[in-house]
Amino acid sequence: MGTLASVTGLLALIVFGVTGDARFDGLGAMIIGTFLGFFSLILLVAIKDLLVGRGAAPEMERQIYQAAASVIGVKKVLSIRTLYMGPEKLLIHIDVQLQNGLITQEIEKIIATIKDNVKYWVKRAAEIKVEVHKTPQPSGPGNHLT
Repeated sequence: MGTLASVTGLLALIVFGVTGDARFDGLGAMIIGTFLGFFSLILLVAIKDLLVGRGAAPEMERQIYQAAASVIGVKKVLSIRTLYMGPEKLLIHIDVQLQNGLITQEIEKIIATIKDNVKYWVKRAAEIKVEVHKTPQPSGPGNHLT
């Protein structure tokens, strides 16, 4: 981009020097401005994902979903959010609902298994966060606050 602008400017100055017509200098400046504007737009489109953040491809998110849902004790995968932190590091946030009646050690083991499964299937996983949500209790007599 810079080389093309410099060569265009040099050519415009040479033509101006030979002819003495200042319009060639102005025309060269307008062409350089157009080049820079055009290449800036191309660059902006190319790096937009790096500026605003980019998630994993749908196929990779399906692998993450399957890796989490296949763990015994996981009742439902509620959501998966992914974000690339640089070109190769992937941040993964998984919201899961577990079966009822589990004790703390079982929950911790399930979370560790989810993380291990995801790391096995997604090599770019740099950080995995698993958030457990309670199973909603059915409303009925005695299950609501007054």
